[in-house]
Amino acid sequence: MNAEDKQEQNAEPVAKQASEHYDWRKMVEAARDSNGTWTHAAHLFGCRRETIKRYADHHVEIMEAMKQAKQRKIDYAENTLFAAMAERRRSIVSDENGNEVEVLVPTREATVATMFYLKCHGKSRGYVERGEFDIHRSDEPVTVIIKKI
Repeated sequence: MNAEDKQEQNAEPVAKQASEHYDWRKMVEAARDSNGTWTHAAHLFGCRRETIKRYADHHVEIMEAMKQAKQRKIDYAENTLFAAMAERRRSIVSDENGNEVEVLVPTREATVATMFYLKCHGKSRGYVERGEFDIHRSDEPVTVIIKKI
């Protein structure tokens, strides 16, 4: 039994009987507060993960609240990524006349965040990772498969 199963097992209230019904409207509130995670929503509500998923099958409002919570989590992650991309540090460099000039340069984290973003969203502009190999250094035959992206 993994940790999630143990958590789900412990989340079921002892006072509830199997035949009792839950208020699905309160499950919607738990779903909104769960960051889109079924186990967390069940824990907030005080039931098992399977219970809240079963109710979601019959009440579209629960499923919609979960989808909206997941979208908010993605929005937060994107905003964090954009903030990381904007990070700068002060640096002293020499200009073309040899004078020292203070400039703002991207931090390492900003560079990594920018590269990640472009690999995910800049493919249409050519930002794709490509593997390179030297076909002249091997005796093995090389097969090249070209796929339209």
